Amino acid sequence: MATIQEISERYSALCRFCDTLWQRTANRYPEEIACRTGCADCCGLETVCALEAYHIGKYYDDPAVSLKNLSLHKSGGDHDCALLHEKQCSIYPARPIICRTHGLPIRSKSLTGGLVDCCPLNFNDRDVNALATDDILDLDMLTDNLMRLNLAFCLLLGEQALAAHRYHLEDIRGGKLPDKLNSSRQQDKKVP
Repeated sequence: MATIQEISERYSALCRFCDTLWQRTANRYPEEIACRTGCADCCGLETVCALEAYHIGKYYDDPAVSLKNLSLHKSGGDHDCALLHEKQCSIYPARPIICRTHGLPIRSKSLTGGLVDCCPLNFNDRDVNALATDDILDLDMLTDNLMRLNLAFCLLLGEQALAAHRYHLEDIRGGKLPDKLNSSRQQDKKVP
């Protein structure tokens, strides 16, 4: 049976996969990627799954991070992410999976009808549907893997029902998570 640490390592591997794909895409198509520090047009996330809430909470467990970010308030429009500060992500190293994919060419049967889509600021001089398969993120596969890890994580906590809930980023920033998620972070700190 897997442990919370093993599930966390698998989640981190999924994050690295997204980061590697993003960097490879930016290197292959530098003239087609408009994403830059300070561009927050895609940053409107409001909620995350239990596993991601847990990891963001762990990020906030670092005293230097907690003190710096607890006083944040939303900057910008009504649909901006609660964790943006002056159009920059305040939890960038711990940002959720979806945030790691913004700007990438994606394909999803449910969201894009199987067609390739991306940020309207990117790939303006190239047909994204003509890109090589390995340049396109299969969002259905990514989401399926994340949801499987989330369910395994919640089962390990003994709280399968947590897997069906979404957790508001403002609540996570304010330390308002279910007791089971908070207590598991405290136990995780004791593991060498």
